[in-house]
Amino acid sequence: MISQHQQLINDFEHKFCELLQNYSRLKEENQRLSDELAQKKEELLDAHSQIVNLRSNYDSLKIAQSIGNTEEDKKKAYKRLTRLVRDVDTCLDLLKD
Repeated sequence: MISQHQQLINDFEHKFCELLQNYSRLKEENQRLSDELAQKKEELLDAHSQIVNLRSNYDSLKIAQSIGNTEEDKKKAYKRLTRLVRDVDTCLDLLKD
């Protein structure tokens, strides 16, 4: 009877030690994964920022190409911009009234 109780206690101690080891291992793994997640989030933010910059550069390039390279294209673009500014000014005047 005593040996049976002793055996149960020994089994319990053994399982408890295993449980503590598993807990420690899982805690370390959780910390590692949390660190990895933080790093990936930072990489994602950097990639997003780079995408935004590339889109802006692409849009600027499209605008520059639409304006053209010749003097005539520049004059046409200037006239279009002047007309747009005039239209915006007209709209602002209408809103003031």
